[in-house]
Amino acid sequence: GYTMQLVSIADGVEYEIMSFPAADAPATNVVTTLTAAHGVGAAEFQIAFVFDGVAFNINWWNIDNIMLYTPGSRESQGYKVWLDGVYKADTPETFYQYDVSTLVEGEEYLAEVAAVYSNGMSAKMSYLWTYYSCENYPGPENLTGSVSGQDVTLTWGSAPPPPPPGDGFEDDFEGHANFLIDFAPWTNVDVDGSATYGMTGITWPNAFDPQAFIVFNPSATVPPLSDAAPHSGDKYAACFASVSPPNNDWLISPMVPVGTGTTVNFWAKSYVADYGLERFKVGVSTTGAAPADFTIITPGAYVEVPATAWTEYSYDLSAYAGQDVYVGINCVSNDAFFLMVDDFTVGAATASYAFNPPSSEIGSGTKVTREMNAGANTFVNVAETTEAGGQVVNVAGASQPLSSSRALLHDNGPLVNSPGTGTGGTDESILQNITLGMTTLGAGCQFAAGNHMADDFVVDANWTVDDFTFYAYQTGSTTTSTITGGYLQIYNGNPSTGGTVIWGDMVTNRMTSTSFSNIYRLSEGTPGTNRPIMEVVCSTPDLTLAPGTYWVEFTIDGSLASGPWAPPITITGQTTTGNAMQSIAGVWGPFEDGGSLTLQGLPFLINGTADGGGGGGGDFDTGELLGANVYRDGLLIAEMVTDTFYVDPGVDYGTYTYCVHYVYESGAESCSESCVEVEVAFPCDPPKELVGNYLWTEEAWGSMLEWNGPQDAIAEWLFYDDGVNVDGIGGPASFTWAIKFDPAQLADYDGASLTKIRIFNRTGATDELRIYEGTNAATLLHTQPLSGLGIEVYEEVALTSPVLLDVTKQLWIAVYSTDGVNYPAGCGNFTGNPNSDLITLDGALWEHLSDYNLPYSWNLRGFVTTMAGVTAALPMEKPVDQISNSGASLVVTGKPSAQAF
Repeated sequence: GYTMQLVSIADGVEYEIMSFPAADAPATNVVTTLTAAHGVGAAEFQIAFVFDGVAFNINWWNIDNIMLYTPGSRESQGYKVWLDGVYKADTPETFYQYDVSTLVEGEEYLAEVAAVYSNGMSAKMSYLWTYYSCENYPGPENLTGSVSGQDVTLTWGSAPPPPPPGDGFEDDFEGHANFLIDFAPWTNVDVDGSATYGMTGITWPNAFDPQAFIVFNPSATVPPLSDAAPHSGDKYAACFASVSPPNNDWLISPMVPVGTGTTVNFWAKSYVADYGLERFKVGVSTTGAAPADFTIITPGAYVEVPATAWTEYSYDLSAYAGQDVYVGINCVSNDAFFLMVDDFTVGAATASYAFNPPSSEIGSGTKVTREMNAGANTFVNVAETTEAGGQVVNVAGASQPLSSSRALLHDNGPLVNSPGTGTGGTDESILQNITLGMTTLGAGCQFAAGNHMADDFVVDANWTVDDFTFYAYQTGSTTTSTITGGYLQIYNGNPSTGGTVIWGDMVTNRMTSTSFSNIYRLSEGTPGTNRPIMEVVCSTPDLTLAPGTYWVEFTIDGSLASGPWAPPITITGQTTTGNAMQSIAGVWGPFEDGGSLTLQGLPFLINGTADGGGGGGGDFDTGELLGANVYRDGLLIAEMVTDTFYVDPGVDYGTYTYCVHYVYESGAESCSESCVEVEVAFPCDPPKELVGNYLWTEEAWGSMLEWNGPQDAIAEWLFYDDGVNVDGIGGPASFTWAIKFDPAQLADYDGASLTKIRIFNRTGATDELRIYEGTNAATLLHTQPLSGLGIEVYEEVALTSPVLLDVTKQLWIAVYSTDGVNYPAGCGNFTGNPNSDLITLDGALWEHLSDYNLPYSWNLRGFVTTMAGVTAALPMEKPVDQISNSGASLVVTGKPSAQAF
């Protein structure tokens, strides 16, 4: 036999590029790509054709027109920046900071940026903007940082107020044609796909057809349906029972902006109860209008709708403030008849006030008018009478206060997370002890015991405060309030960190009224009515507040032995709800839930009037304050935080500078003045194994103490690669690639755990991380998906459960991919260790890249530390991989990324 080979010779080493068949070969144009696997990049590089075999049956090989070249490319070389047409700088970064010392506040400027490539420059991208100094935008106050293990908690003095309610959406279904089953702007999704029931002897278009909801006009059916009247108007949306129950039908609103105080409200009714009551759920989506996108916000498995009368339903959307959302009603009735929905709105919650004008004595021929000004909370008496001569005389009376002069200035957070589910339709505040492991029903705020509570609030204008409404309960009380006193004072800052009292005291009883709030406090799985929550209204005479951040401290007195107790803000699915403080016998500490150990907030209302103000910089209008950005050593790590705290978890040991900037609706940020330096220090471990012996010898006597030194804290990366990605390996559809560490390499890491990995991610596919121990990856300890990673970049991925090392066994860090055709496995130049290039193509036999003439080491690392505080992982059953390699060769892309870290 014989072969003809094309080979490369790189620095004296020969590599086979390809071989040619023995059969007759017609004239063929051959093009092949040379890569680092063929020695590309060597100082001396040649190609050669090699004939090997007996040539008596070969006439000739013709080789001609040999070309060796580098294909054209377009490499990014950075960016050029201009200001008002004047060139300013070249930069490799994707940002640039202008020198603002020459800029004039209020003036417009044109910024231009162009991308520079090895083959030229792009067109300019431009942006017109107005310069205002960051000094015009107030930042947070009293920024502090604390460390627990490797978690850094930042707190600051004021929470940016969430955006105001959006424009909202409402529909009474009167504007839609009768009996449509697709009616914009609503989206109807018929998940069950079943035919529907209709009515015997009554007809309408689309009756009996598969559908989700229909615009139903009972007066337009033939004959008219007289016992299914709408809540208002002539029409409503109806969901008819599926022939194949249960229903799974969605009525989804268009996308609606949400702000603080936004609620979704609608009226619903079961047509009849003969076949069971109708059922629904309400969901919210911030991503799309597919059923899978929705998070259900209604309590329990579903809500049953009465058939006796129309019932109003209202659900708070404040948790989505600042976002655009879809709201969906999901009909899940089980073989009932039909669900009726009417007068749907998404918008700001409304407040009602009692209006009880004084009685008037009215003579014959006299008309009396009462006008109420909701903004000023006053009414004006106007009397019109006729004198004997017929002359009309208007007599204006003096303005009188309404019976309730309160306007809501601030609501510190929700208390109800299960509306209308309590006894007699009362609301419930349910502790999530089963679903979230929380244990605190209420915090002690007993006046008699000297226990006080405090929480902060933000004033955005000049406020005249009439009163505060607090919430408290005494276990075992009836719905007749047993609260006897309320005491409060206002601080200009956190009372635990030096805030000063600016109004009030803790000895004057300020309570003006108390009553049942229509809310019961209880825990999951333990229904009851022995904790009725009372409203406690405390007056605040002569209290005026300028814009800023304040804290209110309060304590409550009652006549029963238990409590009073202050229930925390309660939001379904959330363990952290605020940053309140509790003072026990004069010592302040954070108010934390006893089970989840997370910070809690307190619900309260502030009532009064506002007359403008706000904003730093005199008359400068900062626009809406949207949130806070958090920076660590100049790197943005969190955006649009709307709390007054942020936790940066798992920070490596070292010293860092954290800064918090407020962000305003124009995109402007406050200056970098709110910064704090935080040290995440290695722990100081004590000595070990202290023993003592009493010595009695002729030479010496007394106590001999001996001990061993502490083990140094471990926090290190384990790796083989040089940190530079040069290519990606693939070809077979699926394979697993890995690095391993032998017991001799792990000896210094006894007691440490693997807590995260670092990987060069090349594709958008979801791979699977696998951690093994033992010879040939004998025991699987941990798996998790690798999804949502950046493409063509290094990424750190924290393990969902740290893995404790057994230093007597091999440690394997492996990645399983089913996207081999896109070369997912990032690699760098081979660094000489055979543990750095392991691969299995069949899920059983481990090989080396070098076995395939691929001189690379994987861009894969593992971080081990003694600070994880975990126990040994239990062995897992090894997955059966879907190996479908189809004989594909293991190759590199030939398109290096040249990314490094």
